[in-house]
Amino acid sequence: MTVRVPEAGCTAVVGPSGSGKTVLARCLAGLHERHDGQVSLFGEPLPVLRHRTPRQIRGVQYVWQEVRNSFDERRTVLEQVARTAVRLRGLSPREAERRAMRVWERLGLSSEHAARHAGSLSGGELQRAALARALLAEPAVLICDEITTALDEVSTRAVTEEITRLREGSGTAVLWIGHDLRLVERLADDLVVLDAGTVVDHGDRRSVLSSPRSETTRLLLRSRHLGAAAAGGTPTPYDLRREGQPHS
Repeated sequence: MTVRVPEAGCTAVVGPSGSGKTVLARCLAGLHERHDGQVSLFGEPLPVLRHRTPRQIRGVQYVWQEVRNSFDERRTVLEQVARTAVRLRGLSPREAERRAMRVWERLGLSSEHAARHAGSLSGGELQRAALARALLAEPAVLICDEITTALDEVSTRAVTEEITRLREGSGTAVLWIGHDLRLVERLADDLVVLDAGTVVDHGDRRSVLSSPRSETTRLLLRSRHLGAAAAGGTPTPYDLRREGQPHS
């Protein structure tokens, strides 16, 4: 099965915990040394990360769920965010920091946050800083792996608006991995459902959700309806873990 993300499009990947969503994301980002199949960008095969050129690294940016360890405590977070534009786009440090601050503020972070180190920021603040760092590269493909789990509704809206801005303004393709079907339905054009490392459903998001072909997709939808009923009409993230099955 081939998974494609078109220019300016958004493909969402969902499935039970342990189904392989994060493994897929890490393969695309070049973080898995051993995998079957081929990863390509604009028809050009992509090697593992350590063999990618700066242009290829810039082209595919990966933001994952737990990002604290990716920040250096010796420098401010904003300095590290801006460094992406210096290293991958050749901007001057001053211009990079100016552009970083614009993205930073659109994501709901203040100038006071900018002067802090990672240890003094919350998980949700660091999550948005990691997204800003990836956005400064102006990637061709942005991989978002459960990046809103630590965010409240206001911050989540800021994140999704920024991703929409990137798609519409730069034509960036987005691979969105998440549990919240509200966000999937809001963001995604296409939907891929994984189970045990296998694609069990795929296609236009509306078609997949309205006419599911697999039991996994039907369970996903059933869980969404149960969550909505339990919350008085507000859908909740689904969790389809099976007994003994590891988390993805």
